[in-house]
Amino acid sequence: MAVASNNALLGVGRLNAFRLNYLEAGLKKVRDRTLAITLDGVPLKVRLGSVQIHDVINDAPNTATLTVDDATPPTVGGRLKVVLGVDPKYVLFVGTLQAARQSYVGRVHADAWDCEAIDDTARADWLRPFGAWQNVSASTVAQQIVSGFMPGFSSAGVQLGLPPVTVFLDGTERVNGALRLLAKLIGGYFYVEDYTLHLFQGDEPGANPDDVTGAGLLEEPRLTATSDDSQIRTRCFGKGHAETTLEACTVGETRIPIETAVMFNPAGGKAISEWQRLTYTGVSLGSAGALIGPGVTPSAAPVVAPSDGSGVDPGAHQYAYTWVTAAGQTLPSPLAAITVPSTVAIPAPVLDRVYNDTGGYGPLAGTVCRYVLYVVNAATPQAGSAASNILTLNANGNWARVQYRAQPSMAGLSIAVYRSDNNGPWTAVTGAGPYGSVVLPDTPQDLIDAYYGAMTGGAQPVFPTLYPPGRVAISGVAVGPSGVTARKIYRSTANTTPLKLLATWADNTTTSGIDNLADSTLGVAPPATDGSGLQMAAGQVLPGTPTLPVSGTGWALPAPGGWAILGNGQQIIRYTGVSGNTITGIPATGPGALVAAVNYNTTITGAPMLLGVNTVGYTGLAAALIKGAPINIWVQVDDPGAQAALAARVGGSGIVEHLIVDERRGEPSLIALCNADLALYGRPIVTLRYTTFDPKSKSGRPVRVHLAQPAIDQTLVIQDVTIATGTGPVKPRFTVTASSIRTSLEDLLRRMVGTLEEGF
Repeated sequence: MAVASNNALLGVGRLNAFRLNYLEAGLKKVRDRTLAITLDGVPLKVRLGSVQIHDVINDAPNTATLTVDDATPPTVGGRLKVVLGVDPKYVLFVGTLQAARQSYVGRVHADAWDCEAIDDTARADWLRPFGAWQNVSASTVAQQIVSGFMPGFSSAGVQLGLPPVTVFLDGTERVNGALRLLAKLIGGYFYVEDYTLHLFQGDEPGANPDDVTGAGLLEEPRLTATSDDSQIRTRCFGKGHAETTLEACTVGETRIPIETAVMFNPAGGKAISEWQRLTYTGVSLGSAGALIGPGVTPSAAPVVAPSDGSGVDPGAHQYAYTWVTAAGQTLPSPLAAITVPSTVAIPAPVLDRVYNDTGGYGPLAGTVCRYVLYVVNAATPQAGSAASNILTLNANGNWARVQYRAQPSMAGLSIAVYRSDNNGPWTAVTGAGPYGSVVLPDTPQDLIDAYYGAMTGGAQPVFPTLYPPGRVAISGVAVGPSGVTARKIYRSTANTTPLKLLATWADNTTTSGIDNLADSTLGVAPPATDGSGLQMAAGQVLPGTPTLPVSGTGWALPAPGGWAILGNGQQIIRYTGVSGNTITGIPATGPGALVAAVNYNTTITGAPMLLGVNTVGYTGLAAALIKGAPINIWVQVDDPGAQAALAARVGGSGIVEHLIVDERRGEPSLIALCNADLALYGRPIVTLRYTTFDPKSKSGRPVRVHLAQPAIDQTLVIQDVTIATGTGPVKPRFTVTASSIRTSLEDLLRRMVGTLEEGF
């Protein structure tokens, strides 16, 4: 090899004048065409022209065939690697040697082995993934499939941040089927190479093939291009998960009972039953119910009355109580109501003057007189508590006339004074007077008396601050039957109706008490169903009855009602409303009627339902459904841009409809699948086939095409590459199929099977 040279002394020579990495053009060409083939790291002697590699994206493993000329038989199961070039190197194939058929060349003693190898896609496909992912990035799903079901493999080739998907894997698919599903959902690709999973969308990192411009392409086989409208679709319907109806439904029905509503959209969506396309506004997942029968519940309301003091928020309140057992509580008793007046403090009146009235008349000496000042609301007199002043007259029998003057804060109120002698009846000694002073007359029959000895140095009476009645006396709380260990008292907050826990009486004997608690201290609501376990008396409800007594109706829906399950599904009934502890509106005959007698203490539960159901163009169902009719999740996804483009090109609406059926899918997953399908098939399918020496031609890689004839100017994705070596020292030939979508035979067969399953 001729190399330019110079004599040089250290420190004097110009090192940059040396061409240290110089390769002659001929040597570089040889290095670029070098094919290194090893088995478990040991070079193999391979017949010229025998190597052929098939590189396919997604659907099938890559394969390699070659003929080994060697006295040492190749080891089946060994690791085969095919590398092109020295610098740079291009790995054309890596996988496992699957088969080696012994033969010979020319003479019998010239051994040869026809070998077949497969990449790691087959080994990755040993297990069947299980799991559920809802609205999770496809990157995360792929990583978890690798860690859980691909032992010995890495997820380093999984592109991060892939779109979210909803996937349910029940073991029907092996690993490759699951990965194919992921790739389809995101409109992406996957392959497995050298124990590493690659899943990506768009361009995968790495060197992409050279642009296809026509230059450098081989004539055999010559370049071909096709554009195909036969698979185009611009609207995609999805038919997903199905549930069966629990009971027949009549025309106009708006609530459909189904086995479970978990997979349907709680916010509403679309469904289909046979030919009827439905909409629904929500779902009911079903509910814990109650027992059939009147229940064991307190039948008498508590008795409530005003009481001295303060504590209860002013306003209207309701009271009830339950019986408590070791198992739980009964439903609340009937309600009692009371209005508590405002608890504004009223100051004591002022004693203006006290003087002797030696000639007056009054009670006998020793009489105990009690005086009460009542505060009277200007609008409605309130008989309520007030402070008392108790004075005892001595034998002297002297009297005092008392004048009371109201305080300014009593403006707008009136007062009245009452007297009781020796705990006798209360007697009014003055009527209600206006705001200002009230002077009590000194006639014997209505005088308020006060004795202060001889009125020398005696203390004046003290009247404490007064309040309207701000407590509630509770009585009449019934003792429960055997098994009741406590009672819970419930009260509503001021001017509302929902009950909240006030107190627990931890016995079955107390019948009365005082409520002095503020609304802010109240606790939880009473139970909506009877959980006490107290047994009702024997009884039954006869067939055709329009109402059904139950131990509680908290589980039931208001009008227009819904469907309920009796016992373990022996009967399904339709009801239209609730009244007290009774469900009403059960039809006498037909779907939803009570067709057999049902005993008390039988369970009743709310059925799972689709709510607000309408048929397209109709209110409710347009046609009756039989019991067991399927209800499938249904979605519609449109591509307006593709519709407009097709209409501009061929006329018409541009809407071409397609149906995908996959009953494993819920709504989000079905929508993602339809979107991915429209992304692939919303435009004409462009397919290009050409042959090149470009070693960067690899399945899954994008290739930019600039051709004047045929006129193609777009980026395609390489779907399939066949690599063949020649019989001389020439570069391998790469026969490439690139397309705007996935067009493999397996994919076409899969779509054909799906079409047959859909019945179209």
